[in-house]
Amino acid sequence: MILASLTAVSFLLFLVSYLTDKRRILNGFLLTISILLLMVSITVVVLKVEYLEPLKWILVLFAILFIFLTPFIIVFIAIYLIRNGRELIRKEGKKPTNLLSLTLGVAIILLIVSYAIFSQYLFPSIISIILVIAIFYGFWFFCYLVSTYLYFLHQPFRNKDFIIVLGSGIIGEKVPPLLASRLDKGISFYYKQMKRKGKRAKFIVTGGQGPNESIPEGEAMARYLRNAGIPSDDILVEDKAVDTDQNMRFSKEIMEREKRDYKAIFVTNRFHLFRAGLYAKRAGLSIDGIGSKTASYFVPNAFIREFIAILFMYKSVHLLLFIPLALLGAAFLLYL
Repeated sequence: MILASLTAVSFLLFLVSYLTDKRRILNGFLLTISILLLMVSITVVVLKVEYLEPLKWILVLFAILFIFLTPFIIVFIAIYLIRNGRELIRKEGKKPTNLLSLTLGVAIILLIVSYAIFSQYLFPSIISIILVIAIFYGFWFFCYLVSTYLYFLHQPFRNKDFIIVLGSGIIGEKVPPLLASRLDKGISFYYKQMKRKGKRAKFIVTGGQGPNESIPEGEAMARYLRNAGIPSDDILVEDKAVDTDQNMRFSKEIMEREKRDYKAIFVTNRFHLFRAGLYAKRAGLSIDGIGSKTASYFVPNAFIREFIAILFMYKSVHLLLFIPLALLGAAFLLYL
């Protein structure tokens, strides 16, 4: 009864949180906790009710399989991340931001090997603390993925006055495939809204000029839209922003100059959708986004990068969460 009540309460909290604001990692956390509590509740019922005896053996089998397969699954994930990292480096170069999936894969392998070798002999408490921290942030990464997927499932209404397309870097004056996918997604929304609602939206293409770029990203994006048949009157260029935070704030200024009461969406790649939503919230924009597809080899590294960026966005909160773990580790060391 208590477990069932906790499950219902946690799911109710999830619904309230999600319907209030879809841009929260808390949504993924509450949904994950609700599912875990539901699974525990079902397990308790099966174990207590006599006529469900056959299901008990199924639960035992699942438990054995879970315990047996978990180490192999972790190793498989590590190997996949290493292979993905190598593919990304081969196709995109050895930029620091392209090394994350490879680094994480190697770190998982090193942690497994270190725990197997040293946990019984040298520095057992230190290895255990590292393992606890890894599990803690692994859990939050999973919650982040759930929150991202929930946010991606939401499809904004086609009643928008503005379509904000976030810049992502250009090559000289050329729009690369990653940025083109964002623009194409915005173009698709533009025409579908015109067809179904008869309402034309204005594009805001936002992005300044980087050190290796011949023109501002906003101007290159505007050229792409014109070449795709979008009228110049429906294109507004923001050419000063250097990051997502400025993309949102500067776009807000443009929209407020153009129209007093407005509805808008932003367009970015799927992996960037959730964090961009957080920046929109910070800028005071009550808008949601739509995500464009990304090459599959790019996705794992991109999600890891986005998660790290979100940790830094809320570094004070995570520092407070990290302190109890550090104190627990110190207590272990003093005890030993």
